[in-house]
Amino acid sequence: MKPHVAAEPHAAEFLRLPIVIGVTGHRDLRDQDTALLRQAVGDCLAGLRKLCPHTPMVVLSPLAEGADRLVAEVALAQGMSLVVPLPMARSAYEEDFADASDAEHGTRSVAQFNDLLGRATRHFEVPHMRSSADSAITTHGPARDLLYLDAGAYVVRHCHVLIALWDGETADPEPVGGTSQIVRYRLNGLPEPYAQMPNPLDAAAAGPVIHVVTPRTSNRQMPADAFAVRVLLPEASLAADTQHPASLANTAVAAALSRLDGLNRDLAQLGDEVRDGFATSRGQLVQPDAAGALDDAQRDTLDRYAATDVLAQHFQRRRRAVLVSLFLIAMLAVLFFEIYAHLLPHKGVLAMYPLTLLIGFGVLRFAQLRDFHNKHLDYRALAEGLRVQLFWQIAGLSADVSDHYLRKQRSELEWVREALRTHLRLPDWGLATGQAGAASKRNPAEALRALVLPLWVSCQRRFYENAGVRDHHGMERRESWERALVAVGVGIGLLIWLSPWIAPANHADTTHHVLVVFMGLLPAVAAALSGYAERMAFGPQAKRYRWMAALYARAERRLQVALNQGHLDDAQRLVLELGNEALLENGDWVMMHRDRPPEASKVG
Repeated sequence: MKPHVAAEPHAAEFLRLPIVIGVTGHRDLRDQDTALLRQAVGDCLAGLRKLCPHTPMVVLSPLAEGADRLVAEVALAQGMSLVVPLPMARSAYEEDFADASDAEHGTRSVAQFNDLLGRATRHFEVPHMRSSADSAITTHGPARDLLYLDAGAYVVRHCHVLIALWDGETADPEPVGGTSQIVRYRLNGLPEPYAQMPNPLDAAAAGPVIHVVTPRTSNRQMPADAFAVRVLLPEASLAADTQHPASLANTAVAAALSRLDGLNRDLAQLGDEVRDGFATSRGQLVQPDAAGALDDAQRDTLDRYAATDVLAQHFQRRRRAVLVSLFLIAMLAVLFFEIYAHLLPHKGVLAMYPLTLLIGFGVLRFAQLRDFHNKHLDYRALAEGLRVQLFWQIAGLSADVSDHYLRKQRSELEWVREALRTHLRLPDWGLATGQAGAASKRNPAEALRALVLPLWVSCQRRFYENAGVRDHHGMERRESWERALVAVGVGIGLLIWLSPWIAPANHADTTHHVLVVFMGLLPAVAAALSGYAERMAFGPQAKRYRWMAALYARAERRLQVALNQGHLDDAQRLVLELGNEALLENGDWVMMHRDRPPEASKVG
């Protein structure tokens, strides 16, 4: 195994998360349909590339005869990567391609399989869901069919989009591991044991199917719409999307994929900034000397966290700059109006009022087009998911963050869950900086004590304590300023009201008009400070920080006790539950801020 080298994030290919395209379909394709099917599949893949031009594509195909191989060949021709999840041991799998009645056909089939396997980035045998499963089964029957079902379920779970070369018919009873069953799993969600939902009320994870209507030799009846391409969507999304659109464009699925493509685009466009901040962000989470204790998969997670964290900070600065600019522009507009009304009634001064408002709308529109607000929150959500995943990995836990994160926010942030799931598979697929299978240099108990406790639990406890105090004191200072500004404005109003009796001769002079301007401006500034605090959610955020600080403090004490007593299982369960609480809090934090985007009406 070659040593892991920290990635150059502005150029490293591994930092881009791919779109994973699963494959299912009939084995008994008709020879005369090959050209038409290749064209249809090629158009589908080209459409996905057009939808996500900055994103690498990975095809997940078991390479069974027929549809699996046809899609794999077209994908390789378009420069996509191929990953092969084998349903059983390779030697046993090849038995399926041998043909006792046609030895020449069998020889060609095995040769084609080995050729494609040699061009794949990686191949592996899928994990089986039953302890009795024997991957070396050579006789056909129910046990062997279940191995194919395991492979199909693996493809369904790990793909973003499933391409199905299917005639559209469902047999009764449905063949185990057949195309119709795999399509149903993708549209309706995987059942147990393939999907473990932490909560029984969770919606099943489902996704789109690109259906290429495909004739087959075992069905003499030609489908009425043979070779047509349509998109089948999960039932949950049918209310918002056309039931069978011809492509993914303008669907909720396309919106989610475009967010993933946006991440890859930002990694490329902000490469220099990511490179400059990469080491700092990486070192703030895990110091360089401690990083030497991580295995390759853990360091891949750390590297991707660092790059995503830099992006989140970049868009956070842009978001805050836009919000501050909008409030300053609003105050400037109020100032011009007050000057015109009470001090300098000139048309040029009046014209500055709508001009500043137009500038404000321009700034707001620019921010909306660049999506600063949502990108900051989305990338922060992804970074926090990667943070928890990293420390779960270090603690020796096999839990998948995507199964626990953003359960209540699936519609807006489903792409983040998919990105996390894809990231975890990249080392297994040979698509990350390290090689899969590198052993950790520490046992779990030692890793919990030396890394998880100080670098996550204690560090997060200190962060939330400091942030809670900072935001609470900041909120008190802002409220003091707001009260002072309003009080001064009221005082100026009283002074103006009393001025005829105090100094009658000065009632109409310039000083009087200046005071009138400030009387109107100061409460407006106080309102702007209050509006800015409300947009940034400083008050609710301070309460959340204090609560999380207490949570991490309890976790820190109990984890130390569990480790001192040698209770590894208790320590790991505590870390798992702490991660769940951190993910829940971060999901709520993201949605709280998503409900507070910059708005012209609120700023004004």
